[in-house]
Amino acid sequence: ESAQVLLNNLLYLDENTKIKPQAQFNYEVVELAYDEAFLKAIEQRPEIRQYAAQIKADKKAIEIAKADNRPNIYASWDYYSRSTVTASTTKNWNDYNIIGLTFTWPIFDGWTTKAKVEQAIVDLKETQLTQEKVIKDIALELKNAYISLKDVIAKLEAVESELKVYHDNLLSAKDKYKQGIVSLLDLSDADLKYAISMFNKNEAIYDYIIAKSSFDKATGGL
Repeated sequence: ESAQVLLNNLLYLDENTKIKPQAQFNYEVVELAYDEAFLKAIEQRPEIRQYAAQIKADKKAIEIAKADNRPNIYASWDYYSRSTVTASTTKNWNDYNIIGLTFTWPIFDGWTTKAKVEQAIVDLKETQLTQEKVIKDIALELKNAYISLKDVIAKLEAVESELKVYHDNLLSAKDKYKQGIVSLLDLSDADLKYAISMFNKNEAIYDYIIAKSSFDKATGGL
């Protein structure tokens, strides 16, 4: 009901107007693949793990710094024997125990604890800000790697199709040359175009390997 009222206000509609949206939730496969890769990068990138551990350490440092201004209790127990027998296992009548309890509470430490806590909080905030920057940098790196890999795959598919065409043309030229339909120059031209298309394919494969390595690195792989 609250959403309905809010929607009517945004659309400047009468409050009695009822809106029944008709649509379906959907998603793009490409966007889903990118999101999955980004989540994988966040989980596996060593930088993220490092700062996650540092944040835990900084939070622990805050608690440790706060503890400096808290009361401390020390308990001790001692047993004293006045027996003259060295190896005696029995208690003497004048043996005695001492139990000690010490309670300390620093009332004023010259604001040392306060300064330590504030510094620990600053360290935590700096680590969190650095982590956020690292995540943004990884997102940008991953986006560039994803786009490059996508472009290289499209290029590889194109050169594969081109190679097939020139390969068929070369086979046809060889057959026609045997029949005397085309000249040696035509056969050489078909062979050259096939060789160039093969070179383009090898170049595309090389680009794919580089792009795939960059993408794997961006997603936390080796």
